[in-house]
Amino acid sequence: MHKNSDDRRAKRSRRLLKESLLALMQEKRFHDISARDVTESADLNRGTFYLHYPDTLALLESIEDDIMAEAQALVDQHLDELKGSSTLEPVLMPLLDYILEKRKTIELLLCNNNASSFLDKLHTLIYKYSLDYAKERFGIGDPVQLDYFLSFVSFGIMAMVKVWISQDMTLPKQKLIAYADAVMDSAAQAEF
Repeated sequence: MHKNSDDRRAKRSRRLLKESLLALMQEKRFHDISARDVTESADLNRGTFYLHYPDTLALLESIEDDIMAEAQALVDQHLDELKGSSTLEPVLMPLLDYILEKRKTIELLLCNNNASSFLDKLHTLIYKYSLDYAKERFGIGDPVQLDYFLSFVSFGIMAMVKVWISQDMTLPKQKLIAYADAVMDSAAQAEF
């Protein structure tokens, strides 16, 4: 029983620290935020902070990892729908819905991309899940060609999502997905 209450307290402390860091990132640059700033905002002592994280960068990475784990689980739920599909919609639609749901956090991570490895993690996620789809749909068997193709496409989709977010997500999701499909189709036709 005592262990459960300790676990609850630890989870609560980590949640408060994450929420405080995100709130502070709305006010100032990540590199200007100290562990002391975070703990004062969270109304926790610094010992609690260092019990969970060695520094603010580790706390930021923990937030990124949480977002990526949720996004990956979401994509995993819809991955089978991609088989035989001529569109990325089965995976992109729920992913865009998730981005809408986590909009403020994702905007903060994208704005602080010099401190954050979020873009690299997002690229890896898109690349990883496009691999089998690209092989199946476009018949790309050469690993070197596939690597170049997926790098181009995954960075392109990432950039499109970043523009979508920066433009206040006014473009309908369906249209963004159509653009992503067109980029992938055009790249495949041009080179493969």
